[in-house]
Order: sequence, then structure tokens, then C-alpha cells
Amino acid sequence: MQILAIATIVALLVACSSPESGSTSPRIPATPVGDQLRWLIGQLNGTSAPTERDISAHFAPEFLQGFPSEVLAQTLQQTSAQSGGVTLRGFSTPLDRAQAIALLETEQSVEGTREVAAYINVDPEEPHRITYLALSEPPYPSARDLATPGPYTGAFDAGEGREIFLTCSGSGSPTVILESGAGGGANAWVKVQPDVASFTRVCSYDRANIPGGASDPAPKPRTGKDVVADLHGALSAAGVPGPYVLVGHSDGGLFVRLYASTFPEDVAGMVLVDAVSEFEATVGPRMLKELLPPQEWKQYQAQLQQPAPPFVARVDDEQIDLERTFAETEAAASAHPLPPIPLFVLTRGTPTPPPPGASPVMAEAQEQLWMHVQGLLADLVPGAKHLVVEDSGHIIQEDEPQVVIDAIQEVVEGVRSPGSWSSDQ
Repeated sequence: MQILAIATIVALLVACSSPESGSTSPRIPATPVGDQLRWLIGQLNGTSAPTERDISAHFAPEFLQGFPSEVLAQTLQQTSAQSGGVTLRGFSTPLDRAQAIALLETEQSVEGTREVAAYINVDPEEPHRITYLALSEPPYPSARDLATPGPYTGAFDAGEGREIFLTCSGSGSPTVILESGAGGGANAWVKVQPDVASFTRVCSYDRANIPGGASDPAPKPRTGKDVVADLHGALSAAGVPGPYVLVGHSDGGLFVRLYASTFPEDVAGMVLVDAVSEFEATVGPRMLKELLPPQEWKQYQAQLQQPAPPFVARVDDEQIDLERTFAETEAAASAHPLPPIPLFVLTRGTPTPPPPGASPVMAEAQEQLWMHVQGLLADLVPGAKHLVVEDSGHIIQEDEPQVVIDAIQEVVEGVRSPGSWSSDQ
């Protein structure tokens, strides 16, 4: 993960460094992360690169394993000659001692924008060296930025002294709860929530640790149980009326199913939007063994057996432990399967592009597996509806929002009038 972050740093440092402009800001606090951020901005605007000793003093050894100090020093030296520069404009979220999302402005446009964010973590223990760093686009608007005023909008106690920010709109029953995929919050539903609010009450929110989100942070890594506990606590504290129709995109599909198995009395319907599921872990290996040539299968097994790298906190990632969440969902669903509620499964019709260097054979096998487990989701309850959205990629609520809106409305009507629900397409 650090190597990917470093690649981003290299690309943007070239555009952002300057021998002329930009300066540190008095708004930077005198804290461990503030001190490192001040040093970083100085490098982005400096006339010469630091020495290898300087790099080693500011970056943790684990970080430099992926990007040796001499390479980083050379990169900074090359970028110091480039035109541009950065100015600190503020912070996306309140700072703590060990992490920050700093909002920067570049003197020259980078890929059509001058807005850049520095995502930085430092070791909480002395000497507080940088453990993670990435320069990328600023976070999306938070739930607070998008909030619709009302009795169920605001920051509500989720327990453990933390608050979760909900934004609810519309009126009527059932209440639709929108759960985003990895890294997304209320911002993921801007093309959906206003229309859903025209026919029922609907709420979206920012999970803990969403980059730039309006909810309080929580210890990492997290699991689906943590997400469910937060959401249930916030909905209860806000007094959001049930029953709920849960809508989950991608990883959010895992979370809403875990919620339904944990609090079955609260859930009356569900929409799964190209949802991740534990079936990928339970069915996946067996199916991939059948689909892959022997050599590809051996390579896949070897990758699975690689030891996981040590956990490193990243301010730009929720860091949900999916393996544990798969196990939690499987256990909960086994103990409390979904009852025969209205269920609509939406599946992308356009395959997700494989990562660079991926085997075409593996990419095809993974796509077949994805379509298979989407069918398994549709088999969770009798009469479920399943639609493959041909012209959409993974983020269906962005590519084809009306399809998602229509599916939600059908489930809402099915909850209101149970006799009206039919799986006939």
C-alpha cells in the first residue's frame, strides 16, 4: 500500500515543488503531525532536496522499505527545479497528534485543478516519523456539507464517546438507509437521495474514518460489527423511525446484511447495489480452482499464502478488515438468515478493468465469480429481484442513478403493500 502512495507522491511532487513560492502557515499546530507537515511543505517549496540523512530522520523505516531514502532525496531534488509551489489552505478535519488531511493549493494546475490534499500519518511514539504519506485529490464533501436540515439530521451519539453524522430528508415510512462502499459516505448518494426523499424518508451518513467525513474517528482496523454498532447507535440516538429499507453498495452490502442479521426486527426490505459478499471467501476458492489453468491456480494460492504486512494506519482509508467481516457476516447470516422481505439485487453489466499486469485469465475468472455470487445474493430470499445493469460499472448509483432510485421505490412499495411485491421483471 505504501508503494502505491509513493507513486502518487512522486507524480504530484514534480508538479507541486517550487523554488519560489509557497510558505508554511501559522495555522499548523506544534504537534508531531504538524511538525512533519511543516517540514513537508517546506520541501514542496524548497530550492534543494534534503539529504539522505534528513529523509531517514523524517520517514519511518517501514515507509522507506518501499521507497529508499536516496531515491526519495533524488526525487525531491528533481522536483525542486520544477515551477509551481503549494500554499496551505486549511484542514479537511480537526487534527489529532498523529494524522492530518491538509488542503493545499498549487501555483500551477495539476490535471486541471490546483487543489491537492496531503494525507499524512506519523508514528505516535518518538521520534514521530512519517509512516504514511500521499498527495491526492481532496476528500469529497462530508455529510455535514450535504446535510438537509431536519429532526434526524446532525451528529448523534454512537457510543464510546463518539458521534456519527446523519443527514435525513423526506418523510414517510419505511425509512431508507443508504450505506456506501469503501471510502464513501453521504457523498456517494447525491444523485439518489433527493429523488428517494420525494416518496419516503431517507438517510445517509459518514462512517467513522471516512476521509474528510463529518463523523468522529474510531480505532483502526475496524470490522463490519463496528460499522453496524455505530449505525444502530446513531439511528437509535436520533430516533429515526423504522422499519428500515437498507441500501448497500459494494462493501456496504456486507454491512447492511450484517445489520439485518443483527437487528432483524428493524429491517423490512433491502437493495444490494453491486454488493460485496462473504460468498467470495466461501465459494470463491473452489470456483476459481475450476476456472483457472493449473499454473494460474498455483500462483493464486501462492499469493494467498503470503504473510500480511504489518498494519500501518492510513488517514485516507477506513481500513475495514474484510476477512473478519466476511466471517462475521457468515456467522450472523447462518444464525439469523434474511426473512422473506422484499430484496432487489443490482449488478454491474460492465466488467471492472483489471489492475495493471493482471492476467487476462484471472480477470475473466474473477468476473465469472462476481456474477455467480451476485446470483447467490438474489437467492437469499424467495421472490428476490435481480437486474444486471448493462451500461453500468461498479458504482451504479453514479452511472445509472435512476435504476437505483427505481429499485428502492419498488422495495419501499413492497414493504408498504406486501401483496404488490413480485419478482416478475
